[in-house]
Amino acid sequence: MVPGTRALAFVTRWFDPSTVSGVFEPLIADWQREWRDAAGFARFGVRIRGGSALLLSMIAASPNVLFAPWPANTLRRVMTRVTIWTTVVTALMLMPFVIDLKGRVNVGVFLYLLVLLLPQAAALAFPLAITTIVDVIRTAPRPTREERIAAVRFAIAACSLMLVLAGWVYPASNQHFRVTASRPVHGTSIGPGLAPGLRELSIFYLSRDESLKSELWRDGRELWPTGRAEAVRSQIASRTSMMVLPIVLMWARWRSLLLPRGHWYSPLPLALSAPLLFGSYMFLLRGFADSVYAPRWTGPFLALTILVVASLGVDHLRRRAARLAVGQLSQEQP
Repeated sequence: MVPGTRALAFVTRWFDPSTVSGVFEPLIADWQREWRDAAGFARFGVRIRGGSALLLSMIAASPNVLFAPWPANTLRRVMTRVTIWTTVVTALMLMPFVIDLKGRVNVGVFLYLLVLLLPQAAALAFPLAITTIVDVIRTAPRPTREERIAAVRFAIAACSLMLVLAGWVYPASNQHFRVTASRPVHGTSIGPGLAPGLRELSIFYLSRDESLKSELWRDGRELWPTGRAEAVRSQIASRTSMMVLPIVLMWARWRSLLLPRGHWYSPLPLALSAPLLFGSYMFLLRGFADSVYAPRWTGPFLALTILVVASLGVDHLRRRAARLAVGQLSQEQP
């Protein structure tokens, strides 16, 4: 097969017509002409050189796409949707703490503790909220180039925000919460300092933990660092998966919206789909690695993998049902 055919279709879906006609079409035409003139093993070298040139051209042209001005109307609707969902879900997550702390501490300490709990609750609520923006971006029956670019840009922004929240912000707020909660309940004196646990360490310090470098086994016996190393790896994997989770949830919702609405095989309403996707991930995260005798640090990645495979399977069944329904309808028509 002549190289570049699928590549041209790919760049047409992502780059504007002027860039495609001025950059990619001449590049792919030269690539194909050089491939036809070559013979034997030389064609393999032409494929490598042409593919590398195409990849570098795509990287060079990507900033013009990713950093183009945001459509004002779309940006405003997305920010409104994310803010509402994040606020509602965060409030629901904080309700147990509010009920538990109310009346046990004075008002000032109570409000301060709630502020310290906000980053962790927001870090859990944000992936669920970011799933809802797909319904804002997708307005056409088939996704347009602008909609694809908007989805990629929001996904990158979501992962960057989750990196900051899960990597540094909520571990620091957790440590302040523990220190504050360890003080006398109705007093103001400062109690003894508490050493941060693994949940209170930033992802940078977790990656530099000494247990990851220590000897884990000696003379067939497990040493102490083994348990800590496993816990550190599990904590790093959990936070890494939370950073990737917005992309997976957006992708799953995006694929489901490729089917037409208003039928029994259509995607679920957003109010059901977003909590179901997020709840499935949280359910798989709870002890799934132990149930299949896998290392605990693989649990978050196994949960993401199963979520992706299940989404592909459900989408396949829905598309098959849609084809059968269309075929049946065409047979019934005279």
